[in-house]
Amino acid sequence: MGDGKKKYDLDHDNAEHELAACSENFRRRDVATKGRLTFIKGHGLELQLHLEKWDKWTTCFTIPSIQLPENPFIGFTAATGDAHDNHE
Repeated sequence: MGDGKKKYDLDHDNAEHELAACSENFRRRDVATKGRLTFIKGHGLELQLHLEKWDKWTTCFTIPSIQLPENPFIGFTAATGDAHDNHE
């Protein structure tokens, strides 16, 4: 979680500011890999992944009782050093 002033630490994948993470091999699956990020104020933040079959979601992580800023901003990146893929 950033404060809008700290720089992203590209050399260490911003691990110092990481709240949660998971790793999944999403290549060559039978279905398109999708992510679903859900935030419910007072309950938490959850990331689920669609990886295996139609409408089967797997929880990647849950952060209970997280406090987000008034106007949160979320960003996604596919930057992973030498490895890369096409994303839509």
